[in-house]
Amino acid sequence: MGRRGVRIVVICIIVVCLALLAMRLGQLRQSKPVFESAAPEAVPSELFYVGSKDGDVYHNPSCRWALRISTEELVTFTNAERAKRQGYRPCEACRP
Repeated sequence: MGRRGVRIVVICIIVVCLALLAMRLGQLRQSKPVFESAAPEAVPSELFYVGSKDGDVYHNPSCRWALRISTEELVTFTNAERAKRQGYRPCEACRP
């Protein structure tokens, strides 16, 4: 096999490797990461609500505003009625 034959073999190997890499990247893009698919089911929002010691709004635990509450300021409620009795109102974004 001459130089030309070696070049063809090397080019074929590179093409096959690139095709396999492209297929693997496509599979990775289609699959969801474990933390994204498992997080909402980990704690059902019907079990409790959260609020801040300094605020007057209660949220579903998955609400974008609830995620900003620091752990030192976090208050939990077992149901919406308890939150309302303590002076909290429902969040307008997540509507618990």
